[in-house]
Amino acid sequence: MGRTRFAGKPSSMSRSFGTLAESFEAQARAKRVWLETFSEGRNKRPDHEIEHKREEMECLEEGAQWFRRAAARDKGAAA
Repeated sequence: MGRTRFAGKPSSMSRSFGTLAESFEAQARAKRVWLETFSEGRNKRPDHEIEHKREEMECLEEGAQWFRRAAARDKGAAA
């Protein structure tokens, strides 16, 4: 178990909840690095870009948490 299939998508595009969580976490880390690099100083980007990246990072982190819980639920159900 641990794999899901979304309506209209071929099963070859399915990923495990754990894999999705890892992907979301990696993307959130990249957003965090961007924020550390471009939130202040000489390379500071406009405030609306910073806020947008922060919101994206928070959504990715929340999604990762959801996927981690789903993976744990599937692992418990398989035991």
